[in-house]
Amino acid sequence: MKEQLKRTNGLLSLCLRATMAVSLCAVLLTAQSGGITTKDPKAKEAVDAALKALGGADKIDNIKSLIIKGTGTNGVFGVPIQGNLVIGELLPMVVTGTEKFDFEIRMMLPDNFIEINRFPDRTTYLGISRGTLLSDLSGNGNIQQKPIRSTVNEQIDIWSRFLVGTLMKAGPTQLTLSSGGSSNWFTMTNTDGDMHEIEFESKTGYPSLIRSERLHTTGVALASIGGVRTSKALLEERIQFSNRFSTDGIMFPRIITALVPARVDKEWRIEEVRINTGLSLKDFELPNNSTSPTNR
Repeated sequence: MKEQLKRTNGLLSLCLRATMAVSLCAVLLTAQSGGITTKDPKAKEAVDAALKALGGADKIDNIKSLIIKGTGTNGVFGVPIQGNLVIGELLPMVVTGTEKFDFEIRMMLPDNFIEINRFPDRTTYLGISRGTLLSDLSGNGNIQQKPIRSTVNEQIDIWSRFLVGTLMKAGPTQLTLSSGGSSNWFTMTNTDGDMHEIEFESKTGYPSLIRSERLHTTGVALASIGGVRTSKALLEERIQFSNRFSTDGIMFPRIITALVPARVDKEWRIEEVRINTGLSLKDFELPNNSTSPTNR
């Protein structure tokens, strides 16, 4: 009888441990909703609501590659020199014009991203592929493909924010969300410790705005020659996602706007989204100076 009772207690203990393990796994899995870790119930509730509003966690997790096409506008910035300059005066850069372009964004998760901008007189490339920088911003074939750590990390951070705001998907780095003081604002931290804030629309639950502070180039007056030199200043970046539309049951933003006061003013208008279209690593190779850009 004692042996039978011991075996029964052992079985119950094993079942209890197994139940606890399953429960623990369930907690961890839900905390990783959309590939994003949440630190508190409020943050998890916001992530779950966003995934549901965007089309469902299963559909979003099933996205392995994306091609996004549309038209964009770049603000052209300059430093106005008017009147008498004061030594060391910080001169705000202002929009002096705009450039229009057609864009194509290619993503093959988890670590291949490239933005191709086709201007009337040039085609530019910027992204990363398996930890390597992809860059030809002049459009003249001056290609950089070196694993410069700081630049690669910046690209990883940029594409992570783009993916979170678009699809509530973590992308190339682990992201952790925690609730803040405001009901719709949450803190978002990546593996390098960079912190951003993300806002969710109160009515829909969509991720709508990501803001952060980064160093940017500004102008400073030089009294000796009456000119301007560049300097660094901490400015707030804002990326806004709006006007959602459905592709294969997933809600994508129609308009994405990036703004840094007196530095960057850029808008993408998405016209076409293609999901899981069979991209390969060749689609992330930059053409040389004599090769025309590949159109997909």
